[in-house]
Amino acid sequence: MKHNRLSVFVLAAGCAFAALPLAAQDSQNWSVTAFGGFGLYHPVSLTSPSGGATAAPGSRIVLGAFVGRRLTDRFTVEAGWTYQDGDFQIMSGPTKTAFDADSDAFHAGLLYYLRSSSNRLRPYLVGSVGAKLYHGTETPSPRPLEQFAIFHDGFVAEPLMTYGGGLEYSFTHRWAVRLDLRDYTTPFPTGSITPSPGVSVGGWMHDFVPTIGVVFR
Repeated sequence: MKHNRLSVFVLAAGCAFAALPLAAQDSQNWSVTAFGGFGLYHPVSLTSPSGGATAAPGSRIVLGAFVGRRLTDRFTVEAGWTYQDGDFQIMSGPTKTAFDADSDAFHAGLLYYLRSSSNRLRPYLVGSVGAKLYHGTETPSPRPLEQFAIFHDGFVAEPLMTYGGGLEYSFTHRWAVRLDLRDYTTPFPTGSITPSPGVSVGGWMHDFVPTIGVVFR
């Protein structure tokens, strides 16, 4: 499954970059970005009368793409897809248990450049909303730390907010590189990591995602 997603990403990005020059004269306000990076989850606490643990997907590779349309010299509306590898994990003291998993995020929002397009280096702020699909890919079986939570396979959808900023540097009128730094925030996916009876969850899931992308306008 994970190798299939990587192949689809590479093929889609290649086709998009190959096709864009054909429509460039009629699509001056459009852009596409292919990016890769690393996702860093902040663990969420699981608390029970008998003790505590933390839970989160593991920090792993990120791949994705944005499609944007410029509204003004400073504002761009943008839609994106982000795939992230990362097993579900529960940790308590020296004990850790994991469950094969990954996630897909679909989001759309607004990007605001702090400098005009006449500048090669353009810092920006970005915010978007959408949905994130947490996906357990292993057959459930008894494992340690089930007094805190139980893993489940299949897809679970949670509402998503992303926010952050970055830097875009233009080499030419058409090509640029982009450093994007943002937080992907969702409610804790209790359908994928279900707290055991009497266990409380200490907040939302935060996933800091730095990526580097190649932009074609």
